[in-house]
Amino acid sequence: MKACQALQTLTAVLSPPQPLSWTQQNGWGLKIEQLTIFLPARRKSSAQSTLHKRSHSMKRSELYALVWEKPVIRLAKELGVSDVGLAKACRRHDIPIPPRGHWTKLQFGKSSPKTALPPQDQDNEVQLTIPTPREIASKEKRRSFVKAVEHVAEQLTLPRFEISAELLKLHPLVKATNTYLQRLPKVIKKYQRTNWLERGDDFESPPYEQHGRYSFKVPGGLIVTASLEKMEWVLRFYNSLFDALAQFGARATRADVDQARGGPKEARVCIELAGESLAITLSEGYRKHELDAEEFRLAKLEGSWAQSWSYVPSGKFTLHVRGSEYSVFKEWRGTTAQLESQFQIITATILTLLRGQSAVREERIREEEIRRAAAQRAEEVRQIDVAKAEQLKKAFGIAVEYDRVVQLNKFLATLETELSSFEEPYQERTKVWVAVVREELTKHNPYLSALSSCLSPEYSWSKWPPLWWPNTKSA
Repeated sequence: MKACQALQTLTAVLSPPQPLSWTQQNGWGLKIEQLTIFLPARRKSSAQSTLHKRSHSMKRSELYALVWEKPVIRLAKELGVSDVGLAKACRRHDIPIPPRGHWTKLQFGKSSPKTALPPQDQDNEVQLTIPTPREIASKEKRRSFVKAVEHVAEQLTLPRFEISAELLKLHPLVKATNTYLQRLPKVIKKYQRTNWLERGDDFESPPYEQHGRYSFKVPGGLIVTASLEKMEWVLRFYNSLFDALAQFGARATRADVDQARGGPKEARVCIELAGESLAITLSEGYRKHELDAEEFRLAKLEGSWAQSWSYVPSGKFTLHVRGSEYSVFKEWRGTTAQLESQFQIITATILTLLRGQSAVREERIREEEIRRAAAQRAEEVRQIDVAKAEQLKKAFGIAVEYDRVVQLNKFLATLETELSSFEEPYQERTKVWVAVVREELTKHNPYLSALSSCLSPEYSWSKWPPLWWPNTKSA
């Protein structure tokens, strides 16, 4: 029911003319009739985001009192902020919040002690940023997209796929990685006993190692970060996944893809289907491990700087798939057993994302066209406003020229009335001069010339009417 409600809230419909179908010899197939997707809003620059954000503040002691009066989720809703943002603000200002189960204990009449507010020199102001409507809508769209993909993926009728217990019928990428792993111990041993001065340009170094995990980038093979102990499972997982996807026409390959924030292209393992592609990565995390007495003693023998703890592979993996479109992505986290239990839904989700990416692209292009048209209209309005403002400036200039012409005519008329008082030859000369000036004023009246320039195309290639003309959209 919840999945249906999530689908009803979506707006962009992925409905190509023909539903995609894969049919196998055994008679079962896969059909995705319709997938509705919300596209997340594009990211704004930090300056734009800050400009439109709203915030309110309160004293540190006031926020402490509030978080112990009601649950953080309810308080965040009342304040208009996210519960995650509120919790971060509390941690930033060293404000303790109720532990998990605190409100449940109080509900059943049990005691749950209140953690005291750590003292500080002064009761500082706490700034709480209220997300903009665009950010709220973007978050809701992303959540709806994930629900929609999960819902459609759950509806797929797939055969039961399982991770094989052995490496059989290896995919070329898996085979290349497996071949490299078989000779890796020799590569590591040779690297350890060779002085760095003896390593030439053609010397083969082992993969980069950090916290017991190797970053494998095998030529023609997989790109993965994992410990050597888990690589056998990684190969089986990838091989089973590639085999399952291949039954629907999808193929795994190495490809150079654009990085999310620009820069040179980066080699990735990609899943391709019907002209669409998803980059897939699998990496093992790490955790802090406290050394026992014997481990710490051995560590001190290797180096006096050794600490009582170290980082070791965690055994937990992150599987991430991302398409060429920003909103097409999915991530799974968990142990090997947890990922194996989700193998079926992982396969279905990858197929769903591949299937829906083209419609996501079409929707993005439509939105970009709408934004581009809106920006063009706004620019046209701006240009019209600028053109109108320019006419006002020109009108003031014409008014100045008009006053000068009026003043000149008055002056000439005064000269004509006083000609009889002039002595010769200045009387005749003045009369001729006034006539010449009047003739030139008639030919080249400055205010009429300026007015004519306003009422004529600005340039020889310009068209009439101009931008400032009523109901005019372009020159």
